[in-house]
Amino acid sequence: MVEVPSIFSKPDFLGVLLPGYIAVILTIVLIFPDLVPVQNNQGLSFDFFSAVVFIVAGPAIGYTLRQLHRILYTVISLGTLEKKEKRKQAIEQYYALRIAIGDPEKMELDMSEGQYDFNISTGIVLLLISLYLWLNNPSSLPWLSILMMVMSGILFVGGFLERKEGFIPLYKKLVQKYSKLM
Repeated sequence: MVEVPSIFSKPDFLGVLLPGYIAVILTIVLIFPDLVPVQNNQGLSFDFFSAVVFIVAGPAIGYTLRQLHRILYTVISLGTLEKKEKRKQAIEQYYALRIAIGDPEKMELDMSEGQYDFNISTGIVLLLISLYLWLNNPSSLPWLSILMMVMSGILFVGGFLERKEGFIPLYKKLVQKYSKLM
């Protein structure tokens, strides 16, 4: 198992950092292959490449992806004033629950949320890169674009299943258990 630096939790690594790393690495390898440090005198230096991917761009892009899909979900799910009020109550309940539960349960809730974030964020990355490759040069590597679109679809389905069958049931059980403390 990968050792995660102590400033990041495993859910942060899974839900934010890993999708960002995938986005940056795939973009560089597939769209800007000349930048890949394959030889000493070609592309970026390996140290610079590593710093850009693992310290700066990966976390920034991963966090942006997570915020993007959460905002899109919120915008799509809201429509009426009644739905906005329900959403506000759900957010308040979620944070009241996080205050009430202990560390082991919080970690379990965070891991489920991280798995959902990974699936949706990585699905967005694969979809955007495959669309770019297909639109930029449709005759070049069409199988790669199709494969990435299929993988994106699988990740979206996995994300929605994780939310429906993992996060939501866990969340509901925790709300029942801690309803008197919230």
